Amino acid sequence: MPETPTKSEVPLTESNPPMNDGSSQSGRSTVSIVEGSSLPSTSKFFAPERTTASKGDTVTWINEDTTLHTVTSGTPDEGNSGSEFDSSYLAAGKKFEYTFDTAGTFDYYCTLHPYMTGKVEVR
Repeated sequence: MPETPTKSEVPLTESNPPMNDGSSQSGRSTVSIVEGSSLPSTSKFFAPERTTASKGDTVTWINEDTTLHTVTSGTPDEGNSGSEFDSSYLAAGKKFEYTFDTAGTFDYYCTLHPYMTGKVEVR
């Protein structure tokens, strides 16, 4: 039976955590929910927008905006929203972690602001 992926929401302990270039380093990647991303006119919503990880790596999303967001697998147009992972509501300063145990490409978005989209590629 495959391992059950993990998720957690915990308070952010660093005000400005180090960001990465979207590639996994030592089994962990960090994605920022960019300040101001709740506005459709913002040029960037997730930083990086596309992340690469290896099987078994954990990706952490940090809400650096001042409003609620989600990190939900799928796309707004598909019927499988949240089937892989769903952070529930992330308040400002909260983070969500998910460990990817399967290779593939995983689209995700914010259910509250569906124009906010990103992608994790797991090798």
